[in-house]
Amino acid sequence: MNALLVVTRFAHLLATIVMFGGLAFVVIVAIPAMHADAQGKALAWDRVWRRIYSLVRWSLAVSAVSAIAWLVLEAAVASGSPLAGLLKDDTVARVATQTLFGRVWMMRILIAISLIGWLVADARAARGTPRLSTALGAMILAGLYLATLAFAGHAAAGEGTDRYPRIAADAIHLWAAGSWLGALPGLVLLLASARRTAAIASIDVGAAAIRRFSALGVASVGALTVSGLINAGYLVGNIPALFGTEYGRLLTMKLAVFFAMVALAATNRFRLTPRVVARDFVALHTLLRTATLETIAGIAVVAIVAVLGVTVPAAHEPTIWPFAFTLRVEPVAGATSIGWIVAIVFAALCVAGALALTRARHERLHMLRALLAVVALVVAAAVTCPYLSVVPGYPTTYVASPLRYTTSAIAQGASVYAENCAQCHGAHGRGDGPLAASLADKPPDLVQHSMHHSVGDMFWWIAHGIPRTAMPGFGARLPDTAIWSAIEFIRAQAQANDARTMTAQVEPWRPLIAPDFTFEVSGGPQESLRDERGRSAVLLVLYTLPQSLDRLRALAAEQTKLANAGVRIIAVSANATARALETTLPGASPMLALVGPDVGATYAMFSTSDESDARRGTPAHVEFLIDRQGNLRARWLSVANDEAGRTREILDQVQLLNEEPPRAPVPDGHMH
Repeated sequence: MNALLVVTRFAHLLATIVMFGGLAFVVIVAIPAMHADAQGKALAWDRVWRRIYSLVRWSLAVSAVSAIAWLVLEAAVASGSPLAGLLKDDTVARVATQTLFGRVWMMRILIAISLIGWLVADARAARGTPRLSTALGAMILAGLYLATLAFAGHAAAGEGTDRYPRIAADAIHLWAAGSWLGALPGLVLLLASARRTAAIASIDVGAAAIRRFSALGVASVGALTVSGLINAGYLVGNIPALFGTEYGRLLTMKLAVFFAMVALAATNRFRLTPRVVARDFVALHTLLRTATLETIAGIAVVAIVAVLGVTVPAAHEPTIWPFAFTLRVEPVAGATSIGWIVAIVFAALCVAGALALTRARHERLHMLRALLAVVALVVAAAVTCPYLSVVPGYPTTYVASPLRYTTSAIAQGASVYAENCAQCHGAHGRGDGPLAASLADKPPDLVQHSMHHSVGDMFWWIAHGIPRTAMPGFGARLPDTAIWSAIEFIRAQAQANDARTMTAQVEPWRPLIAPDFTFEVSGGPQESLRDERGRSAVLLVLYTLPQSLDRLRALAAEQTKLANAGVRIIAVSANATARALETTLPGASPMLALVGPDVGATYAMFSTSDESDARRGTPAHVEFLIDRQGNLRARWLSVANDEAGRTREILDQVQLLNEEPPRAPVPDGHMH
């Protein structure tokens, strides 16, 4: 079924693009070129119009038939029914009337019928002498018909208004593709006619058409680039996904063919067009061949797009990295300052770029310029390579953790780590475990390790071990979930290490993410800390009784003042329940949260100033200020001696947070 759907999509996309492009070529290129032919005899214009309009009409017919076939196939895929079974029920009718795709498709079929009527009624076009107004009207209808294809792509997936900018970008992408690729057959037909006529007037008309088409092509390539980047940001997400997913590899193939088309177009524009303008018939013949090759490459692009339409987007698939190296380089071990190397490389690249952009009047100077540019690039590579090393890559290097950064995942990981890792790496990941001294190589400091390597790298090492070291592979005895939870714990240790310098003053913004957790307040529905992102700052209070009782009483009285400043208080305890305090602290119910024991255990990691504190245990009372992006920004490691002063201090820090420019929340998987 998928193969048939791909073929149908390909036929429909190609026919629709050629139909719109043919009409765009008539309006923007061919009619102005005809007006430049003062005598009207430079080309056999009747033959040119007949061939272009014949191509448009046949494309419209193929598009209309394939649109109906596409609707039927989508109904079969949606219902899981065989094609033969669709004729016996109303599945197609329900898809056509009860889904967004179906309703858009019915509208498209009506537009196609209107376009057929428009072209049939245009008797002058049928005789091969189009009017600009008639052709423009047909082009507008065809453009609307083409743009609505955006509702059949990945951009239309999802709910809400977020998809509409993507649909708009997709529509622009389709228009640009139609204006360039779809207009190429018309250009080929016109140039072929000019070559057959082989007269000075015909080559002048061809040159005029080429100049107008080049301007159209430049605008189209610009629109394709911008709209393509918008779509890639949503559908691909990152550069590694271009190589590590099926969708990404197909998109890379599409880009390679697209760049080949751009190279052919650049050759036509900058090398052949000036010669055609100078009335070089050989250049006209060569340009006709390159335009034909450009058309064939464009058809290949449409074929790849048809397959992309039935492939899961890269952003929704794990990236399985296929290479033994990553896209990063780093200084080799022992390398000192490489500032002077950067200066030499920058100068060499500037020389190469300047040589590439300058024009040479003579062929020998052109060859010398190219040789000098190559020498500059070789010098840059020769100077750089000895001081840089390629970072090794693994199949899971760019795989994100499937677990959210939560206290429960961290607590599970702490258990896995204690049982399988602590003997060598130590309780705090510093490489100082009981067995470390007996190993030939000291275990690495995992706190530092996690800051310089991706979680995917760490997963691969834990699952498969590290060759020529004492690090064994745990993949055979630990499920993937357990390995990922251990990584979450290691990441939390690294985050907690960063938090040791945190004070009661808000520091410059950094992504120190507060681990998420679920809680209940006053018998209400279950909530999560993550729910507060973008809504309010949070004062997270980790309390111990009876030491924190007076502070909790003061916070209960200050709830309204803090709420007015955009701060929600969430108080959690490791040795008492919120319900037990409700009778002791009247009015405190909205801030007393019921949580699991993993919350106190996890945030205890973030409650110390140095490792000696960590070994002594958690302070009796800790308050964390969490910003609207979900980051830990300030903390207080004791109860307040001056309750009013503590509240003022918190409000001052909240004011600083409110004055910061808005930022998007840092994704859970983004940690260094």
